[in-house]
Amino acid sequence: MGQEIPDQLSAASEIVAADLDYARSLAVINNSRYQITFDQPQQRYVLRHSGANTLLHVLPHSAFRKASDPPDAQTTDLADLPITRPVVQLLAIVTTSGTTTAVAEVEFTELGGTTRSTPTLVWLGCGSGSVERFVSIAINPATGLVEIGPITKSLPTAVANLVAASALPD
Repeated sequence: MGQEIPDQLSAASEIVAADLDYARSLAVINNSRYQITFDQPQQRYVLRHSGANTLLHVLPHSAFRKASDPPDAQTTDLADLPITRPVVQLLAIVTTSGTTTAVAEVEFTELGGTTRSTPTLVWLGCGSGSVERFVSIAINPATGLVEIGPITKSLPTAVANLVAASALPD
């Protein structure tokens, strides 16, 4: 295995972590709530204001906003990241409180923390077979700060089971 898969995962995890930090910063600066909703099937996530002040629904100008995004949303498609192949995939977004549960969003509060009492983990994967690798991005519920985990050769069993279940046809 060359260095491309770990490099891809590192680059993608830094971008996702920066977007999470941005949502947290908006929440603190504007004394409101901001949410990132993950769309795993479409391999993207969307930032929106989720607080009560409707004046904040229009997001600040960003160089990263797509021209097709409405004023109240900023979409990030993993396929559009400035990263070469192999493709990095959004595998799972989970929270663990005794059991590992799939979730679809993380919401940052006015104080910078999240609306959950347990960490939220975003799992990314790259490669396939024996060269497949994974990385998690943990969001601390009290502070909202993110921490990128080490690149691993396997997912935790509970996360792997959720990923396998989501891949099954309906």
